[in-house]
Amino acid sequence: MTQSKHSPNQQEPPSHIKQLNDQEKCEWLFWHIPYRVRCFLAKQTSPSCDYACQCQIDAIGEGRRVAIRWLVEFIGISGTDPAKPTRPQQHPGDIRINSYGSKEDDLFFDPETRPDALTLSLAWKGSTVATAHSTRGASKTTPALLVHQGEQKDAFDIIINYLNNKLYIKATHGEQMSILAVAKNPKLWGVPAFESKQKFISETFQDLLDKHGIVITR
Repeated sequence: MTQSKHSPNQQEPPSHIKQLNDQEKCEWLFWHIPYRVRCFLAKQTSPSCDYACQCQIDAIGEGRRVAIRWLVEFIGISGTDPAKPTRPQQHPGDIRINSYGSKEDDLFFDPETRPDALTLSLAWKGSTVATAHSTRGASKTTPALLVHQGEQKDAFDIIINYLNNKLYIKATHGEQMSILAVAKNPKLWGVPAFESKQKFISETFQDLLDKHGIVITR
């Protein structure tokens, strides 16, 4: 009679949980799990050692994937099937770019802009598999390979142009109001403390506030 691999007090793993073969177990023990540990430890280890540098490299890569997924979904695109861009699933209280009053636009339906939507959908899918749900339907492919740097950059350029068109003010109409100018402003870095920054925001970005009909009481 074949003996069970589990002790009497040990439960069988749920049937929907994938059982790993020996190669996959090694990949998780020596790549996937330590990779996330290094990401968390960035800037918490001695800056003079190679280990600290690798922690920072891994954390930056992970952060880029999280950021690009967030931005793609914010402007209204996802893609469970990379060949067919879709709208993100809606949940009560979700915030999207049309939370600012803009209508759903034709970015993902118009044939002329469909390549842009496909690029964003691929970036969303790759980042999601690599980062957001790394243990859900996990692939053997390493996170770093799921979203190539070039694909991230293409998606990022599309997003920046789209945000400037829809929410911010194009750089040609005033660099001060573009999304990159806002992101680069050191007075807006750190944990949000809106009340302490209201005066600076109203003095520096009044045109942008006017664009969206935002009134800040000084």
